[in-house]
Order: sequence, then C-alpha cells, then structure tokens
Amino acid sequence: LYAYHWPLRHHTAAALAEGRLPFWNPYVLLGVPHAANPQAALFYPPALLAVLLPVITALAWDQILHLLWAALGAFLLARASRASRAAAAVLATAYALSPFLVYRVTAGIPTLLAALSWAPWAWLAWLGGATSLLAAVFAFQFFSGHPQFLLINAVGMALWAAARPARLALWARLAAGACGALALAAAQWLPTLEFLRGSNRSDWPAAFAASYSL
Repeated sequence: LYAYHWPLRHHTAAALAEGRLPFWNPYVLLGVPHAANPQAALFYPPALLAVLLPVITALAWDQILHLLWAALGAFLLARASRASRAAAAVLATAYALSPFLVYRVTAGIPTLLAALSWAPWAWLAWLGGATSLLAAVFAFQFFSGHPQFLLINAVGMALWAAARPARLALWARLAAGACGALALAAAQWLPTLEFLRGSNRSDWPAAFAASYSL
C-alpha cells in the first residue's frame, strides 16, 4: 500500500490539482507510463477521493466504501433471487467480509478489492436485463485497476448461463454488455495494451506465464 499504491494515487492527485492528466510518471527509474497502468486507476471515479482528501485517508475510505458496495450488491442480488431479507443480509455479509475480499485490505491492494466489489453488481444488471447498466458496471470494473476479475466474472456468467433454458438470450445480453464496456473503457484499455507489450512479463516463457496466471 505504501510502496506502490500510495505513490500512484499521490502522483495522480498532484497532477489533477495542477489541472493536467498525468500520462507519465517521471519518479520511477527513468520514467514509466502512468495513465496506461491500470493500477494507477486514473479514470476510476472513486480513486479521485485522493484529490479531495489526504491520500492515505482517501485510500482508507476507498477500501471501506468498496466493502460496503460489495455488501450492498450481494444483498440486492440475493433479494432479486427471491432470498429473504435475513438470508440476503447473511449472504451479503459473508461476501463482503470473506477472506477473499478482506485480505485485499491487509495485503494493501485496494485495486483488487475495488474490482471484486463490482462482481455482484454485474450479475444484478445482467440478470435484470439492463444491458447498458451491465456495460457501465464492466467498465467500472475495468477502470478499478484489475480487469482480470472482469474477465473471470464474465466467464463465470457465461458458464452459468449455459445451464439455463434462456442461454442464448443471456449470452447475447452478456456480449452486448461486454462490447459496451469496451467502448466505455477505451481510454484505459488501449494504452494499457501498449503498456503490456513493453512489460517484462511479455517476454516470459509461455509455460511460466501460464503457471503465473493460474
């Protein structure tokens, strides 16, 4: 948190306070791309709390609010699935306070927590037939800093739909939401794609990269 995410958020906040977008970070080695790094979360609205508050305070509230957001999304998803209020509250608490989410706080990785907090909202929008809202949720999940969770979530949704009679309609809705998210998040994924090509990970042997990903 202090060695990586705090400096990224501080650089973003300082640049925005000066009225400019920080496309480049001159403070790492001989300089590295900043906006292209998804973990800089430059285009993620909740990350802009650091412009209004001291950066470490903003990061604390960032994590608190994302845990609450995860709980609210899980609660509404459970209620939409006809669970009682009590059952939905238990499920929401179990999700938001699960080690899978809470450990991201102790590990100091707020971007992972942010991405995971959007997962139940994606299911809620998708099952509710709100394709535009699904596109927006996917875009926020991408902007939050760890887009791999968007991919994992979408694959899970597609597999779940395969067991449903209305699978074709669900897949079509999922594809439309994904395409909409690609358009909405273009400001992030286009420079990120170039950024990844210059990463030292791009030269990893295929077997090692696959093992690392798994």
